[in-house]
Amino acid sequence: MNLSFSKDTKVYLMELKGEVNSVMNRYVQLGFKEARKDSADIILFEMSTYGGGVLDADSISQRILKSEIPVWVLINGNAGSAGAFISISCDSIFMTPASVMGASTVINQNVEVMPEKIQSYMRKKMKAAAEQSKRDPAIAMSMVGHNLQTDSAFVLTLTTQEAIDTGYCEGEFDSVDDLLKAKVNKYKVENFILSKREGVIAFFLSPGVKGVLILLILAGLYFEFQTPGIGFPILVSVLATILYFVPDYLHGFLDNWEIAVFVIGLLLVILEIFVIPGFGVAGIAGIFFILSSLILSMLKNDFFDFTLIMPSKIEVAVLMMAISSIGLLIIFFTGSFALARSKTFKERIAVSEVMNASAVRVEKSNLINQKGIALSVLRPSGKIEIEGRLYDAEAKNGFIDKSAKVEVVNVKGNVLEVKIIE
Repeated sequence: MNLSFSKDTKVYLMELKGEVNSVMNRYVQLGFKEARKDSADIILFEMSTYGGGVLDADSISQRILKSEIPVWVLINGNAGSAGAFISISCDSIFMTPASVMGASTVINQNVEVMPEKIQSYMRKKMKAAAEQSKRDPAIAMSMVGHNLQTDSAFVLTLTTQEAIDTGYCEGEFDSVDDLLKAKVNKYKVENFILSKREGVIAFFLSPGVKGVLILLILAGLYFEFQTPGIGFPILVSVLATILYFVPDYLHGFLDNWEIAVFVIGLLLVILEIFVIPGFGVAGIAGIFFILSSLILSMLKNDFFDFTLIMPSKIEVAVLMMAISSIGLLIIFFTGSFALARSKTFKERIAVSEVMNASAVRVEKSNLINQKGIALSVLRPSGKIEIEGRLYDAEAKNGFIDKSAKVEVVNVKGNVLEVKIIE
């Protein structure tokens, strides 16, 4: 049956290709928003996917089922697993020749069937979507399968003709244009493409980029431990943290409590660096909180409920963290080797040997008001040089940078209390 409007039918075309994941979820969310804004008459998906995450598919399904704008889908090749779930949620399903739809059993990364509890949930979600879109719910549930732990397992997959025969497909067409020419009298197609801003955000959502950002976060914190002070390493870590969390937060994939866990961990690390000497409980706890937050942010958990999180997703998150940590170790050892051979390093070693030398025993007389040079950062303790002689020193107020000119204001035992000369 052809649709007829008083004006050209505005069709919003969106391509759902590749894995069903958080990036596709966000793409659909933004597409629906633009379609409503532009008063689209039809939203049309051109789909080719083997499936993906259950939670992302459910989010897309719910958006389709609640849409006031009719949603069509043209399956151009595959609508497997999560793709079938999304398709069943649409108002109309069309397929190109030799396409297939179904096989929605929930499996892990090793293609192993997940527990019956998860399969039962998926069956009911498929049934609910089929009921709302006026399709046979038994067929939808058969796509998930029954008795999956036995040899008599049956999981339904439909070809184009089989989908037509069962009422799950309303027609076979070679392309989007063929479909619209047959079903709509006059139409205008708007191809939904992500803006440059959203494209950048989507880029930072990709697993590979996230792995690099994790490496930068950890590397920045590590090198800040080695050279305390607000400098380049901590700035890199902060920037990487922003790029890691902000895209997920804007997409609604990140809970406030997960960010809070990271902030608590970061505060503990800062406390360890600037307040508590050495590396102890605060530092270890801080790193634990940071790593936990980074892993949790990759998962679509409901607080600490991981029921619908496939083990493979947890394994990937932990593996990504492990690879980033190994990368950090490689950078550390490679950098250390190169640094040890450099002229700068040798000069620093020479300075270090001077710094570790025994300081002169302090004679109180004649030292107050004497001027010297800080041989190390006084944070607040360090060493200074006065007339070629080395002394233990302590900054009277705040920190004093290396090579700063200082003046002795007091003597406490064998330690000179100094102030910076403005």
